[in-house]
Formats: sequence, structure tokens, C-alpha cells
Amino acid sequence: MTRQTLQKKRGLDQILLAVLAGAFVFTLVLLPFHAFFSTWGGSSIGPLLVWKSWKEILIALLIPVVTWLCVLRPDIARAIWARWYNKVILAYVVLTIAWAIFSPANVEAVISGLLMNLRFLAMFVIAQVILASGASWVDALKNRLALWIVAAGVVGAVLAILQVTVIPKDFLTHFGNSKDTTI
Repeated sequence: MTRQTLQKKRGLDQILLAVLAGAFVFTLVLLPFHAFFSTWGGSSIGPLLVWKSWKEILIALLIPVVTWLCVLRPDIARAIWARWYNKVILAYVVLTIAWAIFSPANVEAVISGLLMNLRFLAMFVIAQVILASGASWVDALKNRLALWIVAAGVVGAVLAILQVTVIPKDFLTHFGNSKDTTI
């Protein structure tokens, strides 16, 4: 390969890595507020199912990013595959999909089960890909991410305490919450 081709390849893998890390951080920081935002968006704008599934949609959009990044950087793919627990994850994914194919449950239940069972593993693998990249900014991201997660947790806890003690009981109905729309 020429020097110019290697530079383009290096630039593309940095862009893909930044997209992956951005989506990962976005998901982790918004997750504590998922029920509120998805119910509010789904009841105000619609469709509710799409708003409830934003995490899974994002993960599905990231699969090609992870795949392409592993093609561009085989060292990342080797590092991920070298870990024994990733082989267990792959076996679990295959087993879960096989169970889903032969499940007597209705299609909605099967899809819901697949999404619930596999999304946390997908996020775990995405985190490993980001860490295995060895990018210089990953350490700074880890430090900031810990702070962001704690801050999101504190904000969520304060809102929960306010909801129980100060905020009127019907306050969340202004944002679409009801027994028919909540998650």
C-alpha cells in the first residue's frame, strides 16, 4: 500500500472510532433518562415503539461501523477474539437466535426477547472495540465517562426524590406518562 492509502485508512478508522465512541457515550449518558424521554417523545411525536427502541436502533446502526473498523484494524478484531468471554458471548448469541427461530411464542415476543437479551452484550463488545483501539484519547474518555455517568445518576436520583416528595403526582402526565404508555 502507498503512504497516501495508509493515511486515508488511518483517517477513516479514527472517524469510525469517534462515531462509535460518541454513540456509546450518548447511550450510556441518556440511559438513566430513557423512560422519560422515550415516553415523552413517543406520546408527543410518535411512534412510541420507535422511541422505546432507540437503543436497539442505534446498536443496529453501529454493527456496520464495528465491522468496518475491525476490517480496517485487524489488531482490534484479534484482541477482541482473543478473550475467552467473547467466545462465550458468541455462543450465547447463536444459542439465543436458535431458540428464537424455534420459539413457539409470537413474533413480537421473540423480537423483544432477542433485543433485551442481546443489547447489553452488544454494548459490552462495542466498549471493548473502543478500548482495544489504543487511541490516545480513550483514557481521557474513560475518565470523563465515569464523571458523566455519576452526574447522570445524581440528576436521576434527585429527580426521583423530587418526584416522590415535592412534584405533584400527576406531573409526569404532562409528558405523556400513563399506565398505557410507560415502559
